[in-house]
Amino acid sequence: MSQQTHSVSNNLTHQEIAELQSFVELQTRTGNKMRTVPLSTAEGDHVLALLSQDSEELVCAFGKISDWYCAIDQRSNIIAQTETLDDMTRAVSPLLVS
Repeated sequence: MSQQTHSVSNNLTHQEIAELQSFVELQTRTGNKMRTVPLSTAEGDHVLALLSQDSEELVCAFGKISDWYCAIDQRSNIIAQTETLDDMTRAVSPLLVS
């Protein structure tokens, strides 16, 4: 029997980025419009930045830290940390409609 190992990921997949972009678009359709920008960090991790409509202010960034989904504010504070993407979207919903 082969032993399966689970590798820890600090990257959002392309599918996860697309899901987060769709979520942000739906949440902000009638309220504050925001832009999403997929980025790579200096370490090569894939994240999604959420910017104000005029792109002047970082609202938060979505990423993964050791397989946990995280939302991080402009001061690098973790504002939400969850095990699933669905839990992440529920946790940040109030940010998007304010």
